[in-house]
Amino acid sequence: MYPGLPRAQDEIRGAGSHAGGMKEICAWVGWIVGIQGGLGLLGPVWGDGPQGLLSLWFDLPAPAYAVVLVGGLALGIWADVSRKRDKARAAR
Repeated sequence: MYPGLPRAQDEIRGAGSHAGGMKEICAWVGWIVGIQGGLGLLGPVWGDGPQGLLSLWFDLPAPAYAVVLVGGLALGIWADVSRKRDKARAAR
């Protein structure tokens, strides 16, 4: 469209696949959710009660924080491993 400027499609293709970007977002979300679950679960050890943003928004019992911790870590690990596997396949 504009001479000398790359098209948006070319920039997207050069940066990697769209699925790779989504996996990176999933990894970030997973790690953040896992950290929030850990803060809620271990908050009573260091303070008066659960810590983190989840404790401000919801009144969750300790087992729920454990589920949030495990779910967030599982999502983060899955997304990172999958993204690295895709990069290795693309390098072949």
